[in-house]
Amino acid sequence: MALSIYNLIESVCNPAGRFKTLREIGVKTDEKGDPVFSYSGTTISFSVVWKGRSYLLKCSLREEQENTLSWRRIAAYLQRIRSSFLVGYYYLSGEMLVFNDRGAAGYIDVVLMEYPDHMQPLDEFLEKACMEGDKERIRKLLTEFCQMAVWLINDNLVHGAIRASNVMIDKDCSVHLVNYEYMQMPRSDAPDYESIRDADNVMVANLALGIKAVASDPAAFRYLRGNAIFRFPVVRSPLLPMFADVAREAGCEPVLRIVEMLSCSNHTLHGRLALSEALRKLSGDRTELGVDLSVKLANGDRPLRSRTTAMPGGRSTC
Repeated sequence: MALSIYNLIESVCNPAGRFKTLREIGVKTDEKGDPVFSYSGTTISFSVVWKGRSYLLKCSLREEQENTLSWRRIAAYLQRIRSSFLVGYYYLSGEMLVFNDRGAAGYIDVVLMEYPDHMQPLDEFLEKACMEGDKERIRKLLTEFCQMAVWLINDNLVHGAIRASNVMIDKDCSVHLVNYEYMQMPRSDAPDYESIRDADNVMVANLALGIKAVASDPAAFRYLRGNAIFRFPVVRSPLLPMFADVAREAGCEPVLRIVEMLSCSNHTLHGRLALSEALRKLSGDRTELGVDLSVKLANGDRPLRSRTTAMPGGRSTC
């Protein structure tokens, strides 16, 4: 049954008699009284409250069998995983009654995903911490993020959409991944499995570099936020040689190792175990990359050198 956003809004905003399990659900509204929602492709996510807890209610504008089967498989798989880095993700078949523009009624499948109010997306969390110059809090976040990344890599979990907006940070700096619609099952025979896993690895390496940079110089965040460092793989950015320079000057081996892997990767990272080890070391690294990163970025000091990054002792693997 083809639906419009307004069909879904009508049901979510008038839940009486529309839900089988989520009968006490309530949609959150903005200052104008309109429902709070976002959309990606054909998936609409409503901010809701159910039994006193905050969630995202995910609905599809088109009931495509391939999509619903994927949601069901992912939810079933996640039920078998016990990890503090994940949030609750529940698939509810035939849960919500909706009416299309012609008045025809039908029940559709939905996903309910935990989305606690006290968590913030990674970039929003960093913006506040950097504005306050709270280096210790950022260092704690770096440790937590790297531990999550090591778990992700070593457990062969392919999230499929690693980005700052899908990494949520709690008040204690603990890290949680959200939004699993693009997740790939372990040992999947899907033709793009390897490339999606590589993209995850590139992004966690990218984000780890960014967090490490602002842990040394919080003022650098205003320059890095709009650049590749927190949005797209840094391998596509001229910032990479600058990171190599400051890491070499500071003697920060984990950052040098990550920069080397990105420089040689051509947008993919096949050395998963090597990346995991570099991130493990970075989680406890207290080396300052220098307090003048923001000055370098403001002045456009981004020397473009050879893509070969020398390691301590003159070794290079490119």
